[in-house]
Amino acid sequence: MERVSERLHSDLRFCEDRLAEQVESEKAQRSLNLAEIRREADYQLSDITRSQAELREQVMSLKGQVYLGSSQSDITTLQAEVKSLRSLMEKEQSCPPASSEPTDSPAFNQVKLLEAEVADLRREVRTSQEQSFGQSAEAGLGLGG
Repeated sequence: MERVSERLHSDLRFCEDRLAEQVESEKAQRSLNLAEIRREADYQLSDITRSQAELREQVMSLKGQVYLGSSQSDITTLQAEVKSLRSLMEKEQSCPPASSEPTDSPAFNQVKLLEAEVADLRREVRTSQEQSFGQSAEAGLGLGG
């Protein structure tokens, strides 16, 4: 009986030692895995931060193009043309034409076309501004999250 008891105690100590080794091994493996996960997370965070900075630069560039681009000068040029054609049209209307109505005059048609072009350019500028502000807002939301 004593031998059996000693043998069981010996087996029990062996099992305890073996279990302690496995626990230590598992802790070490988890620590390594956790360190790897942290490195990967740090890398991804820096990559995201870099991407956001690039996106912010692109948004600022787009804003600059919208505000300082040729669209504004095109609109200004077309507005000047519209004004000059309107004055020309008013002059034609002040002198009664031989047999045509003012809506048939080439100046009137040119004014209408130019007004349509100005409206189109304004829509394009507004759309471009809305898109750049939308991208800026998305980039800002990405930073907060």
